[in-house]
Amino acid sequence: MITINHPSVQTEGNAVTISYPILQDGHAPRTLSFTVDSRFRDFLNPGRADGALVALLPWISQQGGQVRVLPAISAHLYHFGIRLLSHILTGIGPFLKPVELAGEVHAEVLSPIPGCRIGTGGSLGVDSLCTIAELEKAGTPVTHLFHNNCGSHWGNRELLEGRRKLSRNFAEKNGMEFVWMDSSLYDFYGNEGYLNWFPFLDSGSVLVLNGLMNSYWTSATYHINHPDFTTRDRRDYCEFHLQSHILSAAETEQVRFHLHGLDLARYEKQPSLPIILLPATSSMFVWNVLSTAAHA
Repeated sequence: MITINHPSVQTEGNAVTISYPILQDGHAPRTLSFTVDSRFRDFLNPGRADGALVALLPWISQQGGQVRVLPAISAHLYHFGIRLLSHILTGIGPFLKPVELAGEVHAEVLSPIPGCRIGTGGSLGVDSLCTIAELEKAGTPVTHLFHNNCGSHWGNRELLEGRRKLSRNFAEKNGMEFVWMDSSLYDFYGNEGYLNWFPFLDSGSVLVLNGLMNSYWTSATYHINHPDFTTRDRRDYCEFHLQSHILSAAETEQVRFHLHGLDLARYEKQPSLPIILLPATSSMFVWNVLSTAAHA
């Protein structure tokens, strides 16, 4: 049995951390923590565990599936999401067990937070840049650029910091709110986290902020006509071919997830990009892409 206990929230300097004690029968206590800029302290709710539960779901499934959640969770997530996410996980392999919420569950209907706050991941690769560009063209520009430690820089702090600096400068230059997050999810998943469970880790991290971004766009890395679609390892189906179902199941009353670019190969994404200025560490350089948007 695993227990997600009531968290604490602590501020240190310009950062604030919400920490969930994780108890497991026969094991020493562990802590799942999420750290963000202290400007977003009001969005870290110690009475809720939506994000922690979604982010830990594959790990819980690996440990036998039984979990008790002491803080409240979204009613939408409780009645629909967890069941579907559990079904997806058990279909990946026999080493994953159905997730069952044990004991009394405090399911609460969340009130949507007014306003339109559109977020997306800020790695600034061709996938995320295409998402940003096409949302701009659609008249729904990104307002929040999110950068956590769950991407392809998983476990590489130097690469993470380099990308984070670029993303921060890009957000400031383009009038977006920059939202960084560090978590201790690596301590639970090790090296396999990003490759196998990224949709859970990323959506869970967004949910930790309880509606700071009420519409979040994930950028697809592969497209549905990828030549390896029918032969890719079953564990990779979790990310590449069940991603839209995972994101849909992870939604709450306050946060809606979307998947962009599943119909586009990377070479098809480049013409959608305008000429984008990226502030480098010491100078400015131009990402010069052939653009249809620039002439639209």
